[in-house]
Amino acid sequence: MANAVLTSFPAILRNSDLEEHELKLQWKLRIQRKFQNSRKRQDSFVKEVAARKKKKAPHVEAEETEHPPKPHSENVDSVKIYRQWLALEWLKRDPDLDKVEDLMQLTLSERRNQITNGDISVPEIINLYPWIQSFDGIINEFLRLELHTDEPDPRIAILQGLEKYKLPVTSLLKKRRAVPHYMKTLLELYEHNESEYDCLVTLGLLHLLGERKDSIFTQVPEGELRTRQSSISIQHVGDIHESDRFCILLDGVPVAEPACIAMAVASFVAGHFVFHIDHPKNCEHFLSFASSYLLGIKDGRETTSKSRTLVVKLNEEQTKFSYSNT
Repeated sequence: MANAVLTSFPAILRNSDLEEHELKLQWKLRIQRKFQNSRKRQDSFVKEVAARKKKKAPHVEAEETEHPPKPHSENVDSVKIYRQWLALEWLKRDPDLDKVEDLMQLTLSERRNQITNGDISVPEIINLYPWIQSFDGIINEFLRLELHTDEPDPRIAILQGLEKYKLPVTSLLKKRRAVPHYMKTLLELYEHNESEYDCLVTLGLLHLLGERKDSIFTQVPEGELRTRQSSISIQHVGDIHESDRFCILLDGVPVAEPACIAMAVASFVAGHFVFHIDHPKNCEHFLSFASSYLLGIKDGRETTSKSRTLVVKLNEEQTKFSYSNT
């Protein structure tokens, strides 16, 4: 259906700064959410839909929003049975994904209590709930948290955020007297092809926030992806701007393998919320900026002073572009 939209309305592709595959993903996710919301409204009387319907909690601090209430029909024994079924279903070639989603939702309360209380580590939670250990698994678990965001789906939010800041980030980088060699390479690539901005904006934000590229990103040889030890990082094979193989490591465990840097950042940030991990000091400003200003998460946490200062500068640059185009 996303392909049909872009074929019927080619102006969408011409007028967008996103690459075709990114635009297709964006429209696919929009259409999926449209039908999901439509079914919630039109088929609310169907018991399966009613069972899945989740009530929005009032806006409170992060610690409160991460403790969803346990369903009245469930207890310790039923949750244990669900975990065992989920573990067996994980091994199947053709799993029942609808039932997987239902049971992951029913076990969410116990899982969040264990994670946020510090009763369980990332390896232990992955062992109990292997369905979290994938790109889709991280994203789906993040969506279950129902955090307060402008755009609920981090896959869409990250694309919108990177596109929003590409011009001001590029402008601020060009004004700098000295930038790392890899930033010069990315700026040159952007000059030749303006669709090549995901990597430029991501690493540009890191640089503008005063944090090192290797505080998050680590290049590894082909055979060492997932195996090289690292506590919290995004590993990639080959040059980062050309790589289509990324691996997210949290607490030393590979939890997702996205295929582009934008989705790597989305799952990296989402993973910190899913596993309730504090922002590491060496990249706390980037994670603060990415959470609040790229993904638009409003969870009650205070952003760092550097991220607040940078967003003011970026907005000022954006205003200059807006005035110059009027």
